[in-house]
Amino acid sequence: MSDPIFISFIGEKYVGKSSIVDFYGSKHYNPELYATTGVETHIMKNTFTGELNVHVLDMAGETNEATIIALCVTCDVIVLVYDKTYRQSFRKIDDFHNIIIQHIYPEKSVVVLLGNKADDTNREKVNTDEGYNKHKYLKTDLFIETSAMTGYNINELFQKMEEEVKKKQERNVEVFPKEDTDYLIEPRIQTYICPCLCRCICPSCRCCDCTLV
Repeated sequence: MSDPIFISFIGEKYVGKSSIVDFYGSKHYNPELYATTGVETHIMKNTFTGELNVHVLDMAGETNEATIIALCVTCDVIVLVYDKTYRQSFRKIDDFHNIIIQHIYPEKSVVVLLGNKADDTNREKVNTDEGYNKHKYLKTDLFIETSAMTGYNINELFQKMEEEVKKKQERNVEVFPKEDTDYLIEPRIQTYICPCLCRCICPSCRCCDCTLV
């Protein structure tokens, strides 16, 4: 069995991140699902690896930059989620993107822009064209709209993410032979590893309150 795929869902509170993951696992909408506080991990089956490790991060109030960095730095996929009926959540996408883009490997990580609650057309505040234009502006790898209530595009979302990860993995093997890839990555890991739970590997990062070495 191949290594699991690590996916982080990031966005404002109540945009439906947990509901998206829950629908994919249960195949039905749960109206009594509570909002996630902090970080919640789901492990589910998938087609390519047999195991899909999904991290769900809810951001309540002010953006916790250190938590976002710690969660995303080793992820294969980062999903930036907004609520199509809540424009403020769409505006916050730029902030989240600015944080993660400085701490991920673009050639390794797949970044997805996702507009949720596509079923609620009567209350729509962000249309599809706006979402697509944001995707082009931020140069994310994928753009998709979903509904965690009806299941619209939920399976397609996970399928596309798996496909994009597989494409990037194959592309990296072609561009960087294994010995070259090891040569590029090892110095960075050896330079600095944060001793706290965030395990940040950025030598210039001071993103948490731990004792730095």
